[in-house]
Amino acid sequence: MSSMSRFIDAHKQVVSQVGDLYIETNSTLPNYYYNLFNPLEGHGYSELYDFGRACLGRGQYQLKHPKQMTANTPVYCFGLTVFLSGTHHLKNHQTNRTYILQSPCIILRKGYLGVQTIYLPAYKQMSLITIDFDENFFDNIQHTPEYNDLVRFFLDIDATGIKTFEIPSQHIIHQAQHLLKLPQIKTKIDLLHLEGAALELLSMLLQLTKKCKASQFTAIEQAISILENQFEQKITIPQLSKQVGLNECDLKKVFKQHTGMTIGQFLLEKRMKQALILLKEGQASAKVAYALGYNNPQYFKRVFLKYFGYEP
Repeated sequence: MSSMSRFIDAHKQVVSQVGDLYIETNSTLPNYYYNLFNPLEGHGYSELYDFGRACLGRGQYQLKHPKQMTANTPVYCFGLTVFLSGTHHLKNHQTNRTYILQSPCIILRKGYLGVQTIYLPAYKQMSLITIDFDENFFDNIQHTPEYNDLVRFFLDIDATGIKTFEIPSQHIIHQAQHLLKLPQIKTKIDLLHLEGAALELLSMLLQLTKKCKASQFTAIEQAISILENQFEQKITIPQLSKQVGLNECDLKKVFKQHTGMTIGQFLLEKRMKQALILLKEGQASAKVAYALGYNNPQYFKRVFLKYFGYEP
């Protein structure tokens, strides 16, 4: 099947170099490519969808035998991998460097990587998400005052090769797991759903910041848990500050660094997402308002209208 995506075409070239590991399947969906693992080799799948701004890949598999695969990457790489489970040993023959990729982690890829060998163990569940971009993808954000490590790597003209770092937020892992667990694509509507989830993951990755101190990281994770599980209650910053053991200034500053949102924005987003769920279940807007902690249903309607642009 001929492809309209250079990312998918490059992937096909790599697959053609690793023998009969995959069984290609046919799809009438645009810019979509799906492979099943050969039952003799293991079980699982790999899937690619190019939605224009980026190309999303999903993969989950387990091999019956240890496998060593060597292939040449034919194009200039500009992308990342969220490695969710398993361990990869990767050797780049161009630099003669070997990487031990232990999940969960993020792997950044940039440049002509050349010939690489991947060593895969048997009977170990592997799962990952990949996102590849055009080289000009970050042009629109080059004037952002502060770059995180991920953006800085792609904007640095001298940075090439592979770079790995730990995932600093459980929310990144949760969103990637959600994306991975979406069912196999059957329709164009499924593609839209997948694209939306991928863009949300990408926006979260672009907002990653440097790690805060261990004590602050623990406090912020605790604050996030409180906001997620008690969003229907009236939560003030002084109360939250006492509960997690950070002063109010540090809490607001580090929370924004860690999540990309203020505490108020985070709480509002959680409530509005829950509102959509309850409304889709058929609950009346007044009942939804009370369930989310709004004592005045009319006020809830105004908040909802301002957030989504339409009334509940």
